[in-house]
Amino acid sequence: MISIMLCVISIGYYIVTNWFKIDRIIIDGNMKHITSSELENIANNKLHGTFFTLNIAELQDKFDELVWVQHVSVQRVFPNKIVVKLQEYDPVAKIDGIGILSRDGQVFNAVDSESLPLFMVKLNNVQEAYQIYSKIKPIVEKHSDEILSLKMDNPRVLEIKTKNHLNVVFCQQNLDDKIKNLDIYWDKLNEILPGVNSINFCYKDAVAISVTHN
Repeated sequence: MISIMLCVISIGYYIVTNWFKIDRIIIDGNMKHITSSELENIANNKLHGTFFTLNIAELQDKFDELVWVQHVSVQRVFPNKIVVKLQEYDPVAKIDGIGILSRDGQVFNAVDSESLPLFMVKLNNVQEAYQIYSKIKPIVEKHSDEILSLKMDNPRVLEIKTKNHLNVVFCQQNLDDKIKNLDIYWDKLNEILPGVNSINFCYKDAVAISVTHN
């Protein structure tokens, strides 16, 4: 009886270890920054065991350690497959000396070669800076320009610089009205004084401008 039981156990062990080896890993997601070498390194070093013995939690933790991974899920698919679903952070700005800001407001430590706008702000002002940026961005793009940087050293004063060399300074008081005025004055100022390169909205009942003279 004992010999029969041992035989059955041996057969069972052989089946588990040889018939259910993980031989397929499918990685799904819109990946722009995570490299294939990073994924291959994890797969080669952590994909050990069978369908039943593979440590899913450990494998998921390793994918989660990649700096660009925001969410990851790892699932077994019988009999020999692992499916990994990755979601990258969606970057919207570089935070000077800190990292990168994602669209959902998270700051993470990564390096990005994309032409993201640069926020020169303190960490505790990042969310406020992004809210202001989101209000100004469509106006700047409406006038065929692009924000390159947003600086907010003083919480009451902020400065943006654009791709077309326009410098705009806002004071926080009545900020929404001043942003609307930027839209109103943008084309009018260039019609009257071509070459406007600086607009300052911090003066009471006035706007200060400077012009590039050719």
